[in-house]
Amino acid sequence: MKAVILAAGEGKRMHPLTHTRPKAMVYAAGKPLLWHVLHEVKKAGVNEAIIIVKYKKEKILEYFAANDLGMKLEFVEQGDKYGTGAAVLAAKGRVQGSFLVIAGDLVTESAVIKKVMQAHEGGVTAAAKAVDNPKHYGIFEVKDGRIAAVEEKPEAPKGNLANISIYMMDEGVFPLLEAITPSLRGEYEITDILRGGKCVQADGF
Repeated sequence: MKAVILAAGEGKRMHPLTHTRPKAMVYAAGKPLLWHVLHEVKKAGVNEAIIIVKYKKEKILEYFAANDLGMKLEFVEQGDKYGTGAAVLAAKGRVQGSFLVIAGDLVTESAVIKKVMQAHEGGVTAAAKAVDNPKHYGIFEVKDGRIAAVEEKPEAPKGNLANISIYMMDEGVFPLLEAITPSLRGEYEITDILRGGKCVQADGF
């Protein structure tokens, strides 16, 4: 199995930290966030990763050329379309069967990743965490364990399960990703293909 790591974003909300690096290369505990993500992905049993890059990609390539994690890494540049959906689409033709998708600036634990992997039965599986302030997150409306709708920072939330950007997907998602239309902010959003997918509540995130 391979992981697709989304690391193309600039992270404008993290300026000035991201003036000179992608947000996935912001440091925490002496290492870039992306290093921590890959470390936990490897602990979860995934030894190959496709890293989607774009903004200041040379910072990522240079760092991992000099810092071997003991994983097989492939770097793929995101195309002209923006958004998480477009980022996953950049991995088309490079994965077979089921694959893990995770944000490159997301610090989580390998146990959470494993839980999502083990729960996957096909299609799309997404991890969520119960939060106290759902108005501040992308929220899943869940019915019978399936995602009925996704609302971004809703004024009147229909639940409290927040999207934490850890997914399992199958190759069949690529036609769905190709059919996505841009959101109001002009981006191709991964959340557009989550409806009907399985929701896994994560602990320890």
